[in-house]
Amino acid sequence: MRYIELIYAGRTLTEWSRWEVAELNVVRDAERLNVEATIDNIVLLDEAKQTIEQALRANAYKPLPVRLRLGGLSWDALIDSASVRFAPDRLIVSITIDELATFERAVQGRRPARVADVEVALEREADIAVVASLLVSAMLLLYTIIKEVRDISTDAANLAAHAAGGATGPLAASVFAAVMLVIRAAFVVALAAAFISILDELIKLLPTRKKTKAINLYEALEDVAQAAGYSVALPTELRKVWLVGDYVDAYEATELIRIASTIMNRRVFIYNRTLRMTATYANFPLANIAHAEIYRMNIDDFTGRTIVSLTRDFSDRFTNALPHAAEIAYEGFMGLDRKPLGESPARVKTAQTELDRLASVVGDVLNQARRFVRRIRVPDPAPPGLILVGSEYFNTKIVFADSVTNLNAQNETALLQFIANNYERRLMRVYENVRIPFTATDYATLAAQGFPGVRRLRWAINSDYAEVDYEVLETIQPQKTTFIV
Repeated sequence: MRYIELIYAGRTLTEWSRWEVAELNVVRDAERLNVEATIDNIVLLDEAKQTIEQALRANAYKPLPVRLRLGGLSWDALIDSASVRFAPDRLIVSITIDELATFERAVQGRRPARVADVEVALEREADIAVVASLLVSAMLLLYTIIKEVRDISTDAANLAAHAAGGATGPLAASVFAAVMLVIRAAFVVALAAAFISILDELIKLLPTRKKTKAINLYEALEDVAQAAGYSVALPTELRKVWLVGDYVDAYEATELIRIASTIMNRRVFIYNRTLRMTATYANFPLANIAHAEIYRMNIDDFTGRTIVSLTRDFSDRFTNALPHAAEIAYEGFMGLDRKPLGESPARVKTAQTELDRLASVVGDVLNQARRFVRRIRVPDPAPPGLILVGSEYFNTKIVFADSVTNLNAQNETALLQFIANNYERRLMRVYENVRIPFTATDYATLAAQGFPGVRRLRWAINSDYAEVDYEVLETIQPQKTTFIV
């Protein structure tokens, strides 16, 4: 008889019953692999009753987290407050193991802590001819302003010298000359205002840099998990996935997990309070002791065409020509599986543009006008290697790269290529309802590997056998065709 320990707040409770009927179920779907169990009508006596009853009251009758342990194995569990029955000498409860749901409840609403401030290259939609015409207008105005200022300075100096020398003449002529100087000065002010207005319009059309935010997908998952007392052991390729945009710090934990699962085409699961991923297809390690002969093929979940698509960003003209989807096709097989991602691809600035060169000309014009215009500054064009956007407001970009500030043209499609490589369908032999010898050591081995090849497993903890549906790789495999569109 295997004894299961009930632990609350680090304290082992011994006065409880029905632990011997505990039965674990390992279940999976397309995105998740989970360990589940429910032990009903557990009776808590004496000290165990008092401890749990006090904890329920202190917890305002919310679900109470406990831990079940069998030797070196342990599971996070919950006492469902709704099913608790109170009696003077005992407490009747139900304990539920649902490790993935417990994790999702713990990280729900949590957001990444590590958010980087980055720059993107902003190039608003502008006709080069319009920019050039505005530049010519600004230069003509600047020439007129400089000429008028020089003429006014000369005339004012002559008028002052004439008056200082005691020269006599009609008073009306001197007054007229002074009034003309004032009018011409006002004209220069008007020209300067027009010059500033044109420069404002011109600068709005010039390339510049925009500050925004970025998160690394692996680090973001690490942040939300650690904040809830979990760790992560995920594929290192996720360290190359970046989300860039003004609101990436608002991504919630379950959204991040969904993105990672879609990109990697792997199932997420929890083992020893660690978020992990398991391969979609794998051989069942204990198939050699199953001695099963009857099997079927996994045609029911073998999809003929899978489309993983990014979202089109209609606010950013630069991304319209980029590929937005990876299609993985197996000729002759039926079925369509769509996996949309809410993020958009990113165009990379790979070289200086004609507008960048015009910006340097505008800078030269402003240097000539520093005496008259001091508040306008021409923004520095962004260097190559940054994400290029066509609007200040854009959909979140997703990039597959080592760094989000040192990109090249290959990074524009690298993510879709990576996704396409991950979506490799496999024909598998499926053996169902097979009874195999099974121990706690076997369970620990399978759990550490992410239950490879297991479609369903049911194990009564006090039994030496388990019932399992499992898979084994078929030797003949169809050919895959990939389209990046």
